[in-house]
Amino acid sequence: MERKRWPAEKRLEIVLEGIRTGQISEVCRREGCSTAQYYKWQQQLRSSANLVFDQKAGRPSQREAKMEAELQHKDQIIAEVIGENLALKKTFGG
Repeated sequence: MERKRWPAEKRLEIVLEGIRTGQISEVCRREGCSTAQYYKWQQQLRSSANLVFDQKAGRPSQREAKMEAELQHKDQIIAEVIGENLALKKTFGG
């Protein structure tokens, strides 16, 4: 028996319909999936929901913002050191 591949949109549709109607067995029977598969999809949806809501409309988290600021600071220091190195090479003919 060949395994059926479910697109993400269809899995979401099935889980939401099951939640909305409360008739999980009926939804699964109509769509051709097992209730065990349904509950696995439902758990995946719930566990990933915090990622969606924690992202705050695409803005970086505080940790990401701090890391980005540190990276920019390091890039600035590297640029200064390279500039000083080039100036010394020009001065001393290196």
